[in-house]
Amino acid sequence: MATTYLVRRPITNRRTYYRPGVEIPSATFATFRNKVLLEKQGHVLKLVNGLHPADDTVPNPPTALTPTAASKSASIAFTAGSAGGSYPIINYEYSVDSGAWTLFSPADVTTPVVVPNLIGLVQCAIRLRAVNLIGPSAASASVNVTPLA
Repeated sequence: MATTYLVRRPITNRRTYYRPGVEIPSATFATFRNKVLLEKQGHVLKLVNGLHPADDTVPNPPTALTPTAASKSASIAFTAGSAGGSYPIINYEYSVDSGAWTLFSPADVTTPVVVPNLIGLVQCAIRLRAVNLIGPSAASASVNVTPLA
């Protein structure tokens, strides 16, 4: 079973620069100092025989969302879903009123998360998704919140 690593963000092992889209063999990846960190932060994606390992999937969605209104924002507490196989959750993203999905920046893997830039005194529906290196989870159930002015 051949293991390789797909470069997703530029990396270097002090001798060679690897650009996104390049696959490097396991023996070469072993020369990197912070292998675990590079993998966890999404710089590389582990492939087995050119494919993700079968047990690696997207994470399960967050559940039990509980909103707390704040000034033009909302704090959302939740229960994290399980990660997908060997890939941990690396961020969450949110959608307001079924709009586009927005990743938290900087990345946030703790509960609660704060959804910013909401319109004060206007009720909105918020959904969350967990994200790992494979991709985003299904959407959580939505919760309604009316941010403060």
